[in-house]
Amino acid sequence: MRSEIELLRRRKKHISDYAQKELRDRVEAALRALQRI
Repeated sequence: MRSEIELLRRRKKHISDYAQKELRDRVEAALRALQRI
């Protein structure tokens, strides 16, 4: 039981890290698009 909770916690952290990276990539792409105008 304990190990399952650990796995869920780790997966949740991994998802949040991935989401933050995705957000940064989108922000950078938006900034590049603005500079192009």
